[in-house]
Amino acid sequence: METATAAGTSSRMSELNGSRVERRILERPAGGMPFSSQTKINAYNFPFTFNPGAGCFFKCAYCYLRQPFFQRHVQAGHGREMNYTPNLAAAAETFLKAREGLPQYMKRVQAGVSTELFMPQMLPYTKPDSLLKEFQKDGQTWMLHMVTKSPAILQYADLLAEMKSQVQVEVSFVTLDEPAAKIFEQGSPSVAQRLKIVEELSGRGVFRENNDDAGPEGVLVADGRQ
Repeated sequence: METATAAGTSSRMSELNGSRVERRILERPAGGMPFSSQTKINAYNFPFTFNPGAGCFFKCAYCYLRQPFFQRHVQAGHGREMNYTPNLAAAAETFLKAREGLPQYMKRVQAGVSTELFMPQMLPYTKPDSLLKEFQKDGQTWMLHMVTKSPAILQYADLLAEMKSQVQVEVSFVTLDEPAAKIFEQGSPSVAQRLKIVEELSGRGVFRENNDDAGPEGVLVADGRQ
């Protein structure tokens, strides 16, 4: 059960490996911009990144979000707090209209690099469907690249199928061995749940290839471009 503890803040008790863990959700002050320009652009660094907030509840043992640079964005320990920028669709509209004159090769956004875009507890606050629809409406010439471990992305499978020419989805795995995954990704969805994402999005024509060189984790890349 989730209860309000302060303005823009909620707290929830949940189970993690048999222990009760308090998790907090905080709203960031209005006016923040979740889109950032990147100074280094290559195959793994897009011209822009997007994060709906900071923090993560999956609590993977190897996650770089545990480092002090990223922990400065949250008040509780790793895996216990997430925060979000309100009205992401409006922020996306402002971002897209301000950059509509960019050359095509610059119109690429990597989403969810410092948090989980489809964290189930965050969906009522971040409303990913409104963000996707804004890119569908005003960002049709943009490529939106999303990294996820969350089966909650399947709530938007129909919309992603409509947008398959402008979206890429990476489903992240550290291993396909279920017992090992429970050690390294103790709060994450199971391997079977994540493979279900691949299966369902593949059935909708979204997945294109298996990419084993995208980074330290193994990923499957969903890309609807022909």
